[in-house]
Amino acid sequence: MCEIDSDVVEASKAFLPKLSCAFSHPKAELKIGDGLAFAEAAADATYDVIVVDSSDPVGPAEKLFSMEFYTNIHRILKPGGVICSQGESLWINDDLIATMVSDFGAPFESAEYASIQVPTYPSGQIGAFIARKAVGDGSDHSCRNPRRPVPENMELRYYSPDMHAAAFAIPAFMDHRLAALKATVPADKRPRCTWSAP
Repeated sequence: MCEIDSDVVEASKAFLPKLSCAFSHPKAELKIGDGLAFAEAAADATYDVIVVDSSDPVGPAEKLFSMEFYTNIHRILKPGGVICSQGESLWINDDLIATMVSDFGAPFESAEYASIQVPTYPSGQIGAFIARKAVGDGSDHSCRNPRRPVPENMELRYYSPDMHAAAFAIPAFMDHRLAALKATVPADKRPRCTWSAP
């Protein structure tokens, strides 16, 4: 985990003990630093999954919403690796979402937007930009389909296979916009399963 602000880690330990207990897990490694610099310095094909829970794309987090950052993310993911990053709200940030899916997603085999209901976020909705690096086996590696079932002993309050599938059903205006962008990208440069709901 790379966190830019050590105070966030300390506040998590103090006020979110059930979540922050993971900091002491033997497989966890915490680095305090800038995510952009971390991605630049990381070795090629190192990570299976990268999750970016950034602030909004203004100010300090602006570079985490750049082609430079996603080019490095693609480089440091292993074949078949997945990036999931904060994707903003389709009601407020449709230009940014279109850029993320079409431009930042271009190096990946699939690049998709998943909608999530979050009552505390402005407009009650936020999304995740999810992209998968090519494996090279020719099969469909879209993130729309879970790779394995949720363990039966997990008591989850939001996630379910139905919610997973529903997250990729986006409003028609956004679906049409992404489809129009698809038409402007040469076929050999398109992510394979980006543009519209199934």
